[in-house]
Amino acid sequence: MIRCGQTDEGYVQLSILERLVSDPETDEDIVFYKAYVDYARGNMDKAKTGFEKSLGTGHSDEARLYLADIELRGDGDYAAAYETAREMVESSEDTALEAEAERVLGEYMYRKGNYAEAASLLTSYLVQDLSADPRYDMYLLGMSCFRLSDMDGAIDN
Repeated sequence: MIRCGQTDEGYVQLSILERLVSDPETDEDIVFYKAYVDYARGNMDKAKTGFEKSLGTGHSDEARLYLADIELRGDGDYAAAYETAREMVESSEDTALEAEAERVLGEYMYRKGNYAEAASLLTSYLVQDLSADPRYDMYLLGMSCFRLSDMDGAIDN
């Protein structure tokens, strides 16, 4: 549920799950998904802490990607964060993770004013129908097309 954009419902389920495990602070799934809920809600400091705890677990690649996204949104090491996300687009065997990396890079390219690259990445991402927030992603794609003077693309998206 959390990954489908239903973070409130997922958070309730996560809270119940926390009560059922012996040590929720060390359960890698709980730590990762709590960080993801914080990320989805815009609480990047808490999300960053949780994702850092998720490194070296079964969620390590996802955590690296979201940490890269947090860096790309803030004052972080842009070059390293960009390379992390780019590497996942180019070499991930997990198609959902690759798609999420396309979204991260697409948003970053939009913020940097590279609208052609943003449109390409966001189109590829949206075609896979994995977006937790399709309205926002479609808005970025439409605005990228608009900035490229592609009015038909802007209207379609």
